[in-house]
Amino acid sequence: MDGNKRAAWVSLRMFVAINGYGWGTIPSVDDAENAMQAIASGEWAEKDAADWPATLLEGPDDQMCE
Repeated sequence: MDGNKRAAWVSLRMFVAINGYGWGTIPSVDDAENAMQAIASGEWAEKDAADWPATLLEGPDDQMCE
């Protein structure tokens, strides 16, 4: 993963934490790298990019994101 994709991953993690969410299921390094690559290459549409973390996050009230 190059610098831009690493920066995107760190930014996503910070955004999640700042907004009171947490990872219900922590993605593996490989899963995170594959996701950032899919987003950067245009393989994933905007909806795909939004759906991926939503399946892994828990909201501030311990409910899964939808």
